Amino acid sequence: LYSMQGGTRRTSSFFTNRFLLGLFNCCLPGSCSSKAKLRTEMAEPVIIPSRGKHTATIIFLHGLGDTGHGWSSVFADEIRHDHIKYICPHAPTRAVTLNFGMQMPAWYDLYGLTPNTEEDEEGINESTMTLHSLIDAEISAGIPSERIMVGGFSMGGALALYAGLIYDKPLAGIIGLSSFLVQRTKLPGNHTANKGVHIFMGHGGQDFLVPLSFGQMTETCIKAFNPNITLKVYPRMAHNSCPEFQDLIEISGDIVVCLNVFTVPTMRRRNYVTLVILLLCSLFRIEQGFYVPGVAPVEFKDGDPIEVKGIKITSTKTIVPYEYYSLPFCRPQGAIHYISENLGEVMRGDRIVNTPFVIFMKRDVKCNTTCSSRIPMSISPEDSENLARRIREEYHVHLLVDNLPSTTKYQIENTNEVIYENGYRLGWEENGHYYVNNHLDIILRYHQPRPNVYRVVGFEVQPQSIDSSRFNFASNSPECTITDGKNQQVEKGINNIIWTYSVTWEESSVPWASRWDTYLSMRDVQIHWFSIVNSIIVILCLFGFLSVIIVRTVRRDIAKYNKGEELDDTLEESGWKLVHGDVFRPPSNSMLLVNFVGTGIQLIGMVAVTVFFAMLGMLSPASRGSLMSAAIVLFCLMGLVAGYHAGRLYRTLRGTTPRKCAFRTAVLFPSVILGTGFLLNFFLIGKHSSGAIPFTTMIALLFLWFGVDLPLVFLGFHFGFRKQACLFASSSYKPNPTPSSRAALVFAHVTMHASCGDPTIWRCFHRIILHLFCRLLKLFKAIWENQFYYLFGFLFVVCVILFVSCAQISIVVAYFLLCAENYHWWWKSFVISGGSAVYVMGYAVFYYFSKLNIIGFIPTLLYFSYSFLMALAFWILTGTIGFYAAYSFLCRIYAAVKID
Repeated sequence: LYSMQGGTRRTSSFFTNRFLLGLFNCCLPGSCSSKAKLRTEMAEPVIIPSRGKHTATIIFLHGLGDTGHGWSSVFADEIRHDHIKYICPHAPTRAVTLNFGMQMPAWYDLYGLTPNTEEDEEGINESTMTLHSLIDAEISAGIPSERIMVGGFSMGGALALYAGLIYDKPLAGIIGLSSFLVQRTKLPGNHTANKGVHIFMGHGGQDFLVPLSFGQMTETCIKAFNPNITLKVYPRMAHNSCPEFQDLIEISGDIVVCLNVFTVPTMRRRNYVTLVILLLCSLFRIEQGFYVPGVAPVEFKDGDPIEVKGIKITSTKTIVPYEYYSLPFCRPQGAIHYISENLGEVMRGDRIVNTPFVIFMKRDVKCNTTCSSRIPMSISPEDSENLARRIREEYHVHLLVDNLPSTTKYQIENTNEVIYENGYRLGWEENGHYYVNNHLDIILRYHQPRPNVYRVVGFEVQPQSIDSSRFNFASNSPECTITDGKNQQVEKGINNIIWTYSVTWEESSVPWASRWDTYLSMRDVQIHWFSIVNSIIVILCLFGFLSVIIVRTVRRDIAKYNKGEELDDTLEESGWKLVHGDVFRPPSNSMLLVNFVGTGIQLIGMVAVTVFFAMLGMLSPASRGSLMSAAIVLFCLMGLVAGYHAGRLYRTLRGTTPRKCAFRTAVLFPSVILGTGFLLNFFLIGKHSSGAIPFTTMIALLFLWFGVDLPLVFLGFHFGFRKQACLFASSSYKPNPTPSSRAALVFAHVTMHASCGDPTIWRCFHRIILHLFCRLLKLFKAIWENQFYYLFGFLFVVCVILFVSCAQISIVVAYFLLCAENYHWWWKSFVISGGSAVYVMGYAVFYYFSKLNIIGFIPTLLYFSYSFLMALAFWILTGTIGFYAAYSFLCRIYAAVKID
């Protein structure tokens, strides 16, 4: 593990790290259990000479267990500059106490992992002298010390920080990646040459081996005597170098070092362990796992213009979005330009358009009008009535700056908790009067990664209602001052309103990569992991309980059936073996079952791939509409897989009309979705809503359906139908009669109690399903309350638990039915497993009456129509999982028994 990562690993647990260290060194030859400081002489360093005139030098130290070769290839292949010489020395091989005295490349010995642990002062001093001698050699070769930079990764970075700070000549800079500080009590001491040297530290927020707190403590310690230190945190990075090291660091003198690729190629560094760790972190550190922006950062210079765009207006009371200019806002001079949008943005109702706000980087504005004239805008009675209606319906206005949506900050009086709300409120109602927020205090935050380069990292709006009489304008200027007075009221008839804004720029330490933190931690960010762990424990216990019972029972049955000559005749006439000739008999409406199962496979593939990529951060909220666009496209592409499984199942069920079945599989579910969507679209068109799908988008959706999904389903069905039927037992020509309903119920009841002892198992299933669907709150908030949903790792865990539960209950139901000699399990396994969709619809009804305050017939129709479609898709998806679970189970048990 150490050699793969090339660095020391620290966690808060001493014993965990001792265990990891021991695992690594069990594979090392020549290991020694002695704690003596055995070491070998240091080998000659790896040198990458400059290709042009040698004017600067970088000396970089590797981490624990690595060698200079681990980093030399990076400098040689990735970030090599013509005028810079790179030196990558090797650490001597020494016994590491923390590693049970095993020998490995290390700059000094490690005694422990806590800040108060004794340090190997002798080893640190020896390696410091070695580094100083390399610097002295470069100075002797004619390179000024101001053009020599030292750095390192992990343990190497720790040594570089200490050795660089105590060097007696000024250096160009010091780099510490995922590192910490040693001999901190001796700093700064009498070492003054580098008290002002530029220091860059990079640290991963997911680093559980050298925790981020180590880097933060190092920054605090050094900043006490050297303010020129920068600590950049990469929230999703573990103990590793990462492509996020793409910053330009300008250090004293005229040396400019580009850390384009302090990135070790994955295959070259054999970093498979890191990949596994990152995937695990993406599951369990979800609050930091989904804000990788989908686009490159936009950089501005002082005074550069910044465009403010309008997105839409939304309300949780009507769930009907409208365009920004559906309200009587001031319009920009010239034409209105709508920004080109992707499929997902159009489906969400976004209509991004330019606005008349004039903003320049780092230029504050006290008060300015958005209209071209200082004369109040005259609003017609119709527009005034529409404005009052939108205020009564509690609409919010959404703006966009540099792909950052606007937020409004509120503070709860009782708890002083600060929360952020998407957009800003259009106005409010008080005592039957309506007041509009016609003045916006815009707060923009910027981060400066390097001189004269700025990035927008925050966009906050504080709305105010100011009556037109309170504005005083300077002569021949759009700037204004505001006096005390009343709020701007929207009255019946004609209203005169002045729309104004102010701009305040604030410098922020938040890097561009973390600017979405505000949006992704707005409210209720605490994930109830106790509930999830509880569900996992319950389902594991239930899975083990069922597995033991079912496996032992089935094995006993198989052993009994395979020894038929030793059994009594009465035993041969009962049990699931008796229906072996009918168990795989095609059910009624078999084609419809095939259609549902094929669609379920299509939905499973779409959900799995979408959630997986979203969990990795590839479908970022910064990439607007990408999630919905990806889901739609993936559903169409999964038609190939759906067609294959449907064709093979239809062949198994002895179908005779494959073309008809393939066509129904391709059109059954999409026709319900598109038909309902197009019908609801007419209501939205009647409301002049931006949520209404334009005609061109309808054409695009129909093309995806008929041009992509339908042909892929037919293609997959063709290959699936040509495959051999996947049956492990034959069915008789004439069906055997099933027992009477009462007899079957009695037999199943007796079998259930004989096998499980108590129906508690069913109550456990009920509790698991009910508990998981209580976790739908976040998802429903994102859908119906215009919030960002980013807990995809959490959603992945919940889906796995749900799917396992559906599979288990389907297997149990199928087994009990066959024990009762009832072979009609096909539809029952599908319907009962898909019954979890009842919880989805039930929760939607509960959410409507308890959380939402929807008003109007059309919003209510939209809510329940979309909820029904979601529950229908969920029923098909979970039903397919249960069906295949039961089908695989029955194929295995009947393949293991001898059939006469």
